[in-house]
Order: sequence, then structure tokens, then C-alpha cells
Amino acid sequence: MYTYKVGLVNVGENLPLDIQDLADKLNSIQSTFHFEEAGVITAQVLGNPDVYDEWYDIPNILQLLSERIDAKSLNLVVGITESKITNKVELSGKPEIDYFSMSDFNKFSILSVNSRVLKFISQYKDIKRYVAHLMMGELLVNLAKENLSHLGQVPCALNECEDRITLDECIKNGQICSICIAKLKEKNVGNFVIESVMEILSWCRRNTWSDSFQNIFRHPIPSLGFGIGFGWFSTMFITKEYYPIPLAFTIIPAIFVFVRTRLGKIN
Repeated sequence: MYTYKVGLVNVGENLPLDIQDLADKLNSIQSTFHFEEAGVITAQVLGNPDVYDEWYDIPNILQLLSERIDAKSLNLVVGITESKITNKVELSGKPEIDYFSMSDFNKFSILSVNSRVLKFISQYKDIKRYVAHLMMGELLVNLAKENLSHLGQVPCALNECEDRITLDECIKNGQICSICIAKLKEKNVGNFVIESVMEILSWCRRNTWSDSFQNIFRHPIPSLGFGIGFGWFSTMFITKEYYPIPLAFTIIPAIFVFVRTRLGKIN
């Protein structure tokens, strides 16, 4: 089975994630792609933003990647930047000009981890899962050599997410829609590639362990159950005159859950 070598590049430095740690994790999930660090484009080389003095124009970054990164031994290259990115030629009429990611439909991709785009993902998803999800879509369109991204509300790794809140649903769904799978096969993207991408998407859709445990106590039912259970359990060790104490442990969580639910703090 063929293995695609994917180089991950730190574009502009100051990334809020460890690229090698991400590469190691993705390599442990599947075997079709081999991810590795492929260098750094420094902030000095990146220069100043060239769109409204705030965003970097994506075609220029992709060109910079092709010129500065030795990609002879790599099949695909993904740049990751903390900077804001956009596509200057497509700004007209767009309510949101911040881009999550984009490719040259050949070899190079760029994706952003700027706070302006990270705000659209769930609090239960970490940056690694966000990056991996976007990366899978860009790798697929580069292997297909064609832009297969689509609009709409169908939660798919190739959804363009013009409505930015769609991204979170796409990550949670962790799938490639049937139409996109058919198109990928038409472009001779092998089943083994699609299966490996699906394995990574499946990992992306899962919440982190820490957030999963924390969510137990964020949810009203476990919170209420914990309060009631602890309250009644404690009655085994105290005399009747101190019964108001476990009673408080029973009632206070119920009031707390009710108030937070009423205020919309718990969904």
C-alpha cells in the first residue's frame, strides 16, 4: 500500500500547538499518510499582512510555501499559521472574509488557527482536532487535483462552511458525504485513502478525555444526581440532629441546576 508523506510547516511561528505532537498522533491513527515536521517560515519571511493590513492573501502564502519549503521528498505540504488568512479575489459580497483553510489543488495547503476562526468550534474540541479535520479536506482535494468543496448544510469534511457555524457540525459528524465519496473515486482517490481519512475524522469527532469528564459535572442530571447521592450517603454517618446538612446537599444542587437552566446557562 502506498504511503503519502505529508509535511507540516509552521508558518509565521507562535503556533498554539505542537506540530510534532500532532504528527505523532495522526500517524498512530492510520498508516496511509505519514505526517512529519517540514520546517518553519519565520514571521520575518512571512512579512506584513497584505490584505487591509490585517489578513494574509492565501495564494501568496501558498506561493511562499512552494518557494521556501524543500518538498521534493514530500507528496503534500500543509502550512499552519496563527495569522488571519483570506482570499483577496473572492472578498466581494462575503459576510465573513476569514478563511479556515485553502489549497492549490495540487500539493500545498494553508490553514489558520487564529482566534477569529477557532471561536466557531465547540469548547469540547481541542485545536489538534480542528486542525486535523481541516487538513483531511485539503489533503483530499489536493489528491483529487480539483476543488470538490461544496456549500450547504450537509455535515461533510468537504463542506466549504460558508456559514461558519457549520464547521462545528461537520467536525461532530466526522464523515464524508456520499456524493463527495463518489466524486473522490471518480478522481481515482483510492479506498485506502478515504478509509484512513475517515479514521482521522472519527478521532476528530470525539471530545477530549478531560472535557468528557468535565462535562459530566456540567450537565444538570449528573450534577443533581451527585448532590442527591452524596446527601443521602452522608446520612449513614451522622445523627438526626445533623440531618439538615445532607438535606442541604440534596436541595442546593437542585436549586443550582434549576437557576442555571432557567438562565440558559445549561443547554
